[in-house]
Amino acid sequence: MMEITGKYLVHPKQVQQWKKKLMEGASEIFQSKAEWKKSKPYTEDDLRRKSGVLK
Repeated sequence: MMEITGKYLVHPKQVQQWKKKLMEGASEIFQSKAEWKKSKPYTEDDLRRKSGVLK
């Protein structure tokens, strides 16, 4: 970790937070597209309606 913080001038705490988030959500990165679509709470049209693009 010290190599990363030194090379990229990032605070060690930030690297720890990134690592924690990666470890908690890494399985989602490797989901198939079909699984990912099933797990989305909203469709694209839902989000467009909420933002006012679709009525």
